[in-house]
Amino acid sequence: MRSLLQRSFWRKLFFASFIALLLLQLLLFIQLVPPLPLGLSLLFLFLWLLQAAIVWALFRCLQDLHHELETQTAGQQVAQQLLERHQAELEKALQDIQVVSEIGKKITASLSLEKTLHVIAGYLDGRLPYEVLAIVQYDMFRTTFDTACHLLRTDNEPPLSAWIIEDVCAYSLRRRRTVHTRDFQEEGGEYIESAVETPIRSLVCVPLISSSIKLGCLYVASCQAGVYTAEEVDFLESIAVYLAIAMENAQVYARVEKQTEQIKLKNKRITDSINYASHIQQSILPKMEDIRRAFPESFVIYEPKDVVSGDFYWFQEVGSKQILAAVDCTGHGVPGAFMSLIGANLLNEIVLGRGIVDPDSILAELHKGIQRLLKQDETKMQDGMDAGICTIDRRTKIMKFAGAKMPLIYIQQGQMHEIKGGKKPVGGIWTVGEAPKAFHRRFVNLTIPTTFYLFSDGYPDQFGGPEGRKFMRKRLRRLLMDIHRLSMEQQKEILIETLNSWRYGENYFHKQVDDILLLGVKLHLL
Repeated sequence: MRSLLQRSFWRKLFFASFIALLLLQLLLFIQLVPPLPLGLSLLFLFLWLLQAAIVWALFRCLQDLHHELETQTAGQQVAQQLLERHQAELEKALQDIQVVSEIGKKITASLSLEKTLHVIAGYLDGRLPYEVLAIVQYDMFRTTFDTACHLLRTDNEPPLSAWIIEDVCAYSLRRRRTVHTRDFQEEGGEYIESAVETPIRSLVCVPLISSSIKLGCLYVASCQAGVYTAEEVDFLESIAVYLAIAMENAQVYARVEKQTEQIKLKNKRITDSINYASHIQQSILPKMEDIRRAFPESFVIYEPKDVVSGDFYWFQEVGSKQILAAVDCTGHGVPGAFMSLIGANLLNEIVLGRGIVDPDSILAELHKGIQRLLKQDETKMQDGMDAGICTIDRRTKIMKFAGAKMPLIYIQQGQMHEIKGGKKPVGGIWTVGEAPKAFHRRFVNLTIPTTFYLFSDGYPDQFGGPEGRKFMRKRLRRLLMDIHRLSMEQQKEILIETLNSWRYGENYFHKQVDDILLLGVKLHLL
């Protein structure tokens, strides 16, 4: 019915049919009026007029309905056009979001502003007309701009001088808002101090701000007037969000790189100094040739935790007496190395300078020397050292031993013996009533074949094994007992291999926790 009413032909035919019917009725009425009574004639005439009025009213209603349908159809067409336009805008917005997201991924992954600028240019080409595209960096500490990072659509010089770019960028950063001009000749006076002739007409300057830090501006300019729409400005502002992140990352990376270089330089200097200190420390240690000449069957295991060590060994011959010492200083690394230098120099002074050869007297004098050099009576420092000293007298065939918290283990005729060191270390502040006499002297008869060992706590205190426990002195004593009949070179290899196996396993690894020092000597003086 609606489609019929919308067609003019059928509407006219419908109306003409009703008119013809009314005329036919009127003709019949004229023919019948003479024989009909007056009342019936009037009634017939009234009905005819009523019918004509109804037909006319119906026609008018149809006309109004037609007009309303036409109005609705036109409205639907307008709505359809608006919907299509909004759909196109939505598709364009989604496309812009995808483009901005792609740009964002690329520029935030780049630490070079030059590469970032070329990425942005690659997306803007063909989308926006421009003659100048620049990333202007701002140094907030020096309040200066760097416009060296720019890209032109042509090979010509920038059509807008750098100081004008800086003025516009300064205005944008100061106001923290985007500058958008359709004709710079008319609107530029708001952003620069004095008028200037320039071919630039349209420009967009977006401030780059991250975490309230002013980083610079994204600057786009064209010689054409009114070329940048509000949508394109929004597009540039979206890119600027990622660009600000990229610039901040680049600045952080630059600072980290600079700090890393400084740290590398400092580490190199420190490492070089420590390596040089290691050479100095090695120079104070006795030569292995001298020890092997005095004790042909002997070994030394010396493994610093760091480059330099707080453990050291010492050897001197005075007449018929040979003095061998193992010392474990407080700490390791550089502090321990300093203490080892002090200890070695004091031992040289005590034995070679003053001729003191008894181990207990050496420890007593060493204790006094450390207290004096470190001024421990004033500083109350408790730094010191554990030490074990053996004096072998080849004339009497007796070995004297005294220890400061360091034991002597020796094996004779298949029996292991241990002489414990004193309870006090060398150095530090002792309580009232204690005296260096705490270092007691013990004797070992060397006419019986004897194998003896001096060691710091680095070996037994090393963590390892599948449960990460200490090696412990009990395990070390048992190992020494098992291997004491082997040659000293074989013993050294077994001790090193055992320690490495203890530290490194199939499913575990343990770092070295302390300096390691272990001396072994086999003697038989007839």
